[in-house]
Amino acid sequence: MNVFSILRPLGLAMALTTPALVMAAAPVLSTSASISSDVIQRGWKPSVEFSGAGDSKHAVVKMREMAALQEVVFKNTEYHKQTQEFIDELWSSLESFNLKKLYRMLPDESGAWRQLTVVGALDGELYRLGPVRPNVDVSNVEKIDTVNRSGEIQALGDLVSNIRVKELSSEAGTSYLIQNNLQLGIGAFSWDAVLGSGEEMLRLAVEGDARFGRNTKMPWAQDYRMKVQAMNPTLNERDVEILAPLWAAFPESWNLLTKLGRVDDVVIEDDAFGGYQHLKASFSLIPDLIDVNYPELASHLDSLNSLVKGAIEIEDDNGRLLRLTMNSTTLSGTIDAYITQGRLLPVKNGKVVTNVAPVRLGDGRQFSARVDSTMSILGVVTRMKGIETTIHYQPTEKGAVVQTAMTQVPEIYVEGAALGFVPTAIIDLFLPTNIDELMREFMTVAVKGNDGKGIVTRTEFSQLSIGELAKVNVGVSFEALNNFMVRIGMGIVSDRIIPDSDVTKDIQRLIYDTEEAFSKDLDGFEKVAAL
Repeated sequence: MNVFSILRPLGLAMALTTPALVMAAAPVLSTSASISSDVIQRGWKPSVEFSGAGDSKHAVVKMREMAALQEVVFKNTEYHKQTQEFIDELWSSLESFNLKKLYRMLPDESGAWRQLTVVGALDGELYRLGPVRPNVDVSNVEKIDTVNRSGEIQALGDLVSNIRVKELSSEAGTSYLIQNNLQLGIGAFSWDAVLGSGEEMLRLAVEGDARFGRNTKMPWAQDYRMKVQAMNPTLNERDVEILAPLWAAFPESWNLLTKLGRVDDVVIEDDAFGGYQHLKASFSLIPDLIDVNYPELASHLDSLNSLVKGAIEIEDDNGRLLRLTMNSTTLSGTIDAYITQGRLLPVKNGKVVTNVAPVRLGDGRQFSARVDSTMSILGVVTRMKGIETTIHYQPTEKGAVVQTAMTQVPEIYVEGAALGFVPTAIIDLFLPTNIDELMREFMTVAVKGNDGKGIVTRTEFSQLSIGELAKVNVGVSFEALNNFMVRIGMGIVSDRIIPDSDVTKDIQRLIYDTEEAFSKDLDGFEKVAAL
C-alpha cells in the first residue's frame, strides 16, 4: 500500500457521500449531440470558475493538466526504497496504534524530535517520491539536504511532507507529540476562483432547470429524467429538475455513481417570500450494487454495520450554517443547509435568519463546529457529545488561512455488552481503569496537551500573483496518549475501519474508474467549449 492509496479513498469517499460535491462531479446517450450546449456549460460552471476563472477553454487546459498528473501518480509512482519501507512501517504502526514504534523508526534526529521529510515531483512519465527531489545533483550531500528541507514548491504536483514526533512523559503516562506539515503545488488557481466555484456549486445544488420538467417535449430531457427516476423513483419533481441537467452535463460520472448507490433527496422546500432554498441532500451507498464491480469493497462496507453514527454542525454568531450527518448502518450521508444566491443562511432556534448578510467566504469569520458521535464495536457502545472545534477563517493578500483548534473534552458515555452478553461493568473489573475513564483520559491528553493548544490544524492557500503557481500548506499538531490499553482499543477500531489489501485493490479500481469517467466527461465538455 502506498501513501496515495491511503489518501485517495478518503477523498473519494467524501465526494460520494457529499451530494453537493457529487453535483459538481456529475452518460453519453445517442441523443447527447442534440443537448443544448448551455446545459453542459451550466453544469460545468463550478469547475470552470475554479480552473479557469470563468474561461472555459483555459479551464479545459488546466483540468487536462490535473487529470494527466493524477494518471501519472496513480499508475506510475516510483518510490525510493527507504521511503517505501517507511510508508509500509508507518501504516503498520498506525494500524496497531504503536506510537513508540513510529517514533523510533523516524530516521532523522533534531534535538528531542525524530523526523522524516519526503518529497514528490513529476519526472517525465514518472512521479517520484523519496527523500530527495528528482534531478538533484546527488554528488552534493549538503545541497540535497538544503533542497529537501527548504519546502520549496516549484511546479504542479510538487509535494513536501515532513512528519516529526517527540516523546513526552506525564502523570497520564507516555504520550507522543505528533506534527505533520504538507506542502503541495496545485496549479495556477486564484482564491477568488475557489470562492466563485463554491458559490456556483451551491447554486447548482438547489436550482433546477425547467427544461427538464415533467411536461418537457425535448427527447434528451425526457431521457435524463427517466435516468434520474430509475435511480430513485421516490425523488420529487424538484429533485428531478436539479439532478437531470447535472446528469446531462456529467453523463459518465453519473453512470458510475448509479453503480454505487442513489441520491435520496435534494431540496425539500423553497421559500418564495424569504428567497431561499432548503438543501437537505442525501446519498446512500448500496452494497448490492457495489458488489457487481467491487465485491471486496461491498463486503467491507456491509461489515461496518452500526460502527459509527455522527453529526457535525457548523455555526457562527448568527446561528447554524451547515449540518452534516453520516450513518454506517444505512451507509448514508446528508447535508442540511439554507441557501440564497449561492451563499449560506444561518438557522437559529429553528428559524431561518434572513435579516443578516449571508455568509461570504471572502470575509474573515469565526466559526465553531460541534460533533456528536456514537460508535458500536463488539456490542460496546461509546457516545461522545460536544466535540467542539473553533474555526478561524481569514483572507490574505495571497489567498486565505483556515485555522482550527479542539480544546474541550467532550462528554463520554459507554454502555452495552461486549459480544452481546458481557456487560461493560464486568470488563472494567479486568482493566486498570474503566473504559469511559480510559477514553476520557485519552481525549484529555489530546485536547489539553500540545502545550495547551490541543488538536490544531492550519491550512494556508497562497498565490504570489495571478497566473502563478498556487500552493497549499497544511499543518497538523496533536498529542496522543500511548499505553497498552489504548493500543488494544485503537487496534480493534482500526480492524473494523482500515481496509485490507483485497479491499484496497477494489478501492484503487474504483478510483481508476472515477478518473476514466471524468476524463470522458471532460472530452464532451471540451467539444462544447471549443464552439
